[in-house]
Amino acid sequence: MNISITQWFWHDCLRMDDWLPPEPKSKKKARFGPDDECWLCGGPTHGKGWHLKDGIPPTFTDFNQAKAPWSLTACGACVAMSSSAAYGAYAEREGKPVTFPVKEGKKPRALNWLYFSHVVSPKVYHQPDRKQWRELLLNPPEPPFLMAMAVNGKKHVIFRGAVSKSREQFSVQADETRINVDRHQFARLLADFEAAYNEGFSKDSLLTGQYNQAAIMAVGIKRWREIEEAMAGWRATSPGLMQLAHFCGQKDEKNKKDS
Repeated sequence: MNISITQWFWHDCLRMDDWLPPEPKSKKKARFGPDDECWLCGGPTHGKGWHLKDGIPPTFTDFNQAKAPWSLTACGACVAMSSSAAYGAYAEREGKPVTFPVKEGKKPRALNWLYFSHVVSPKVYHQPDRKQWRELLLNPPEPPFLMAMAVNGKKHVIFRGAVSKSREQFSVQADETRINVDRHQFARLLADFEAAYNEGFSKDSLLTGQYNQAAIMAVGIKRWREIEEAMAGWRATSPGLMQLAHFCGQKDEKNKKDS
C-alpha cells in the first residue's frame, strides 16, 4: 500500500517521528485502532493508528473527504496534521513560535497547520505569505513537491493536495479547489494582472470585471478597454490562474509608496 499525501508530508518531508496515541486509561481498551487503512487519507496505519473518535477532532467537518470511510482508525500523520500539539512539537524542534503573538491580558493561542500555507518537498519547507507565494509559483522547488494554499486560514488543506512532479506543470490546492498551473502561462497572466493593478485597478475588479468608474476615468477609456480585453480573456480561459494572481499579485515599490 502506498503512503498518502499526509504521510509523505509528515514523514518524508518534515522527518517527524510517528505521532502515536497515548496509552489508554482503561486496560479494556486497545491503544491502537483496529484497521490497516486510515479513515481520512487511506494510507497504511502499520498497526499504530489512532481510534478514529480519539484522533480526529469533532470540529473536523470534511467527513465526505474520507478515503476509507469504513475504517475506524486514523493514521498518526493525519492526526498530527489536525493537531495543535503536533504543530507545537514540529515548531519547537525548528525553533519557531508555537503560539500567536500574545496580547496583553489574553491567554496564548496555539498555532495549527490550518493557519499556514505550505510549499513542501523532501528538501525544502516554506510557509509562504502572499509575496512569497508569488515567487514560488514563478519558481517552484525541485520536484516532487506539494503546494497547499490556505486562502482563508480556516480549512485543513494538506490532505486534499497532490504531489507535483514537474516545475512546468503542477497543481496548487487552494482550500477546496485544485488549480492546475502551467508556469509560463501563469507568468504571462500575472504580468498582465500586475500591470493593471499598478495602473490603479483593484484586484477584485480585475478578478470579477466589475470596475470602479473613477478608476476607469483615471486611466482613460481606451486603456481600460485594453486592460479589460486581456483580463476578460484570462477570466474565460484560466479562472484558476486568475484566483492565484488575485491572491499573490503585487504592486511595484513605487506604486506601493503612492497608494
